[in-house]
Amino acid sequence: ALDLLFKLQDQAPAAGGRVHVLFGNHEMMNVDLDFRYVTSGGFSEFTRAFSSRNTSFTDADSKANASLPSFMHSRAAMMRPGGSVAKSLAERSQVAVRVGDAVFVHGGLAPAHFGKGERGPGEVVAELNARCAAWLMGKGERPEGLARATGPLWMRDYSNARVGREACSALGDTLDLFGAKMMVVGHTPQGMGINSACGGRVWRTDTGMSAAYGGEPEVLELGKKGRVRILTKDGARQGYMRAGGR
Repeated sequence: ALDLLFKLQDQAPAAGGRVHVLFGNHEMMNVDLDFRYVTSGGFSEFTRAFSSRNTSFTDADSKANASLPSFMHSRAAMMRPGGSVAKSLAERSQVAVRVGDAVFVHGGLAPAHFGKGERGPGEVVAELNARCAAWLMGKGERPEGLARATGPLWMRDYSNARVGREACSALGDTLDLFGAKMMVVGHTPQGMGINSACGGRVWRTDTGMSAAYGGEPEVLELGKKGRVRILTKDGARQGYMRAGGR
């Protein structure tokens, strides 16, 4: 899947577009060598990829592999901080990004993530992206708060079936900080497919399309003048038809 995203990222400029890859909690887990959700196919794919390079494990690879069974070694060598896939993520992915009037992040952003300093949200996000990239390159520690349940990769405040007033208020305050109109998040599978909450100020896009959840692929299309459509296998749906949560 990452290879496909990276390929599209390279091809997009020629078509007048751009692909932004978001760093999510499962990528973080893999870089931390936490492979609880990796399938057998996920391990064998990395074993084949590593073997095709005709290289041996480095000392850093062996250190990462010390407490892992052998079938995990290739994945660990490529995903660890400083590994080849981790480096690609450092160069190609971001924790959060603003595009037009929308802020994109895997779990969510809240005022608490920006502290009470004089720096604007753009500066804070740029620093977070830079520190995450340094960690992935093997040149720094994992950013504080990245693994917290309330952090930008893990929070579910805006993705629950019912989003309370307090969460919607925090969302509004965050968007006001950015001067943005909406936030787009993933992370939490949505049984009804892509849908919105908080009066359309957050769009939840995790359709649970993996085999584990059995959901269907869908696409959120953000058009001009605030037009929102959801592209499904049965055709396009107007965004207002999928107003969920509060």
